[in-house]
Amino acid sequence: RLVSDGGIERTEEKVFTIDVKRGWKAGTKIRFQKEGDHLVGRMPADLVFVIRDKPHPYFKREGSDIHYKCNITLTEALCGMIVDIPTLTSEKIPINLDNEIVKPSTEKRIPGY
Repeated sequence: RLVSDGGIERTEEKVFTIDVKRGWKAGTKIRFQKEGDHLVGRMPADLVFVIRDKPHPYFKREGSDIHYKCNITLTEALCGMIVDIPTLTSEKIPINLDNEIVKPSTEKRIPGY
């Protein structure tokens, strides 16, 4: 930020830490009041950061949900299988599909992850 002190302008650096909360959507604004440029005769401006989604190689955000698409063969769909679903923390959640026939429209929800 630019600071004007007695007619002398100087640049001042300040580090801001933003703790991004779980579930924040793209477009969420984080405001630091009066942390912008400090100029003589003017109120300091607010400093505003806007959250943007970064594309992920495995997951896609839809509203508050995170979707993972898994491609399986016809044999696996008809005979069953166990699918290991990755999580954002690099864990794997096994989903047992042995007792059902998987259709192209099949969706599974994993609550709490």
